[in-house]
Amino acid sequence: MDIIANLLARLRENIAEIYQPSPQTLERISLERPKNPEHGCLATNAAMILAKELKKNPREIAQEISRLLSSWDEIHNTDIAGPGFINVHMTNSFWHSVIHIILKEKNNYGKQPTHNKTINVEYISANPTGPLHVAHARGAVIGDVIANLFSWSGYQVSREFYVNDAGAQINIFAQSAFLRYKEALGINISIPDDHYPGEYLIDVGQELKETYSDSLLSLTEQDALQKVKDFALKSMIALIKKDLEDLGISQNFVYESTVINAPLKSYIDTLHKKKLIYDGYLEPPKGQVDPSWKSKKLRIFASTKFGDDVDRPLFKDDHTPTYFGNDLLYHAHKISRGYDQLINVLGADHGGYVKRLQAVVEALSDGRIPYPIIICQIVRLSKDGKPFVMSKRAGSFIRLSDLTQITGPDAIRFFMLTRKADAHIDFNIDIVTQQTQDNPVFYVQYAHARCCSILRLAKEHYGEESISPEQLLHADLSSLSHHAEKNIIRRIALFPNIVNASTLHIEPHRIAFYSRELAADFHSLWNLGNSQHELRFINQENVPHTMARLALVFSVRQTLANSLHILGISPLSSL
Repeated sequence: MDIIANLLARLRENIAEIYQPSPQTLERISLERPKNPEHGCLATNAAMILAKELKKNPREIAQEISRLLSSWDEIHNTDIAGPGFINVHMTNSFWHSVIHIILKEKNNYGKQPTHNKTINVEYISANPTGPLHVAHARGAVIGDVIANLFSWSGYQVSREFYVNDAGAQINIFAQSAFLRYKEALGINISIPDDHYPGEYLIDVGQELKETYSDSLLSLTEQDALQKVKDFALKSMIALIKKDLEDLGISQNFVYESTVINAPLKSYIDTLHKKKLIYDGYLEPPKGQVDPSWKSKKLRIFASTKFGDDVDRPLFKDDHTPTYFGNDLLYHAHKISRGYDQLINVLGADHGGYVKRLQAVVEALSDGRIPYPIIICQIVRLSKDGKPFVMSKRAGSFIRLSDLTQITGPDAIRFFMLTRKADAHIDFNIDIVTQQTQDNPVFYVQYAHARCCSILRLAKEHYGEESISPEQLLHADLSSLSHHAEKNIIRRIALFPNIVNASTLHIEPHRIAFYSRELAADFHSLWNLGNSQHELRFINQENVPHTMARLALVFSVRQTLANSLHILGISPLSSL
């Protein structure tokens, strides 16, 4: 249950009855925790939002709404700030109800009821020409946590990895693996500049030798390369799945080689009827133009009608689909599966794809299916003050599996969410392997572990049944009056709202930020207890007060655990 959302809904309902504003205006009214706690428990912009439509002075409206709010049992008082913001001071019993909700809902605190809406979240979708590297980790984590968020918000979520197992790069990959196979057989090789020289293919070559001995050499080059391609792709995809599994990620793999066998003509006919396909000529490519370049008549999708920079050809000169043509097929394949929404998480080097892909989905779905695309900026990896340089072709990249072994999956997952997706991130291995407050995942997990330690000690003193959630529901919470305790209660009350906002805006970093703030609140209270005896969590001289504190500790632990669950991180009970 989200008590703040319930208050906001009630406020909007009352405002709708009194002022009858437009639905758009009503939707913009908010009820949020102010940055400065001295300004109140909550604050609303209702008067400011209504003033423009009603053409009234916002302070006059604020006075009317303040009188309304002051009549509610949950509200202690209100005051008006600035041009018309309303600060709301809630009663202690209102905040104490949050603890009761958590004690009842436990693992479900912050969740929304399941509904029939479906969503497809595509992320990573790396070419299977090599192992995953550190740059893939950010999209992997962001995509996975986005999927978790929508699952918590009641959606039926499909997690998808699109495997580009067709095309020119895959053929080059097969040729590179074939050379490593020959090398494993003792044949001297020379790797062309446009091939994959990575050492990971040495292992593939050795596996090919162990499987086929030298029998591939007696086949035609075409037949040999087909076997090598099938074998190498299977090996690389298995490696990718293992790396993702170690990071706590499991997805549905959809293969380009299967999708491109679907008939493109039916989709072209559909778009042609909508006058979105035409036969025409494209402008010369930007920059230095090859003197031999000639404009040829092509079948073109009118993506500029949907905000794209240029229209996109669907076929090459040889009448095979372009990359964009295959992208159209893949997205048509997604749409045909009946999702209510699609989300894609792409790397920074794919920023130019956003408008064209969104144009395809809008055209094929008649604008029915929302398709936000999240761009993840670059990860700069450093250790011992030195940067790592990654290049899949050069074979000098840092493998995700290597990083996972060094730092563990929890550190990777949390650290990738310490900044918004569209901001560059510095991943300092030295920091994430230290058990200090500078390491954000340790800081949060330590708060959870401290909660567990308190509850274990309480169990020894009072017995397991006495500190069960069911028994703690009967605790007298009126003694939770210190500002540090109140601050924590208000923070945990925000959790469902944070989950909703993170889902609505597709910003998973908000959960990481929130969990660190809650951890900081709890560590502060813990430190106060070290110097002030009356703030210690367990005081055998005052059992009623202790039980109230234990109810608070349980609520913090549960909220941290639920936050970490969304992030895909282990809520450790000890460190």
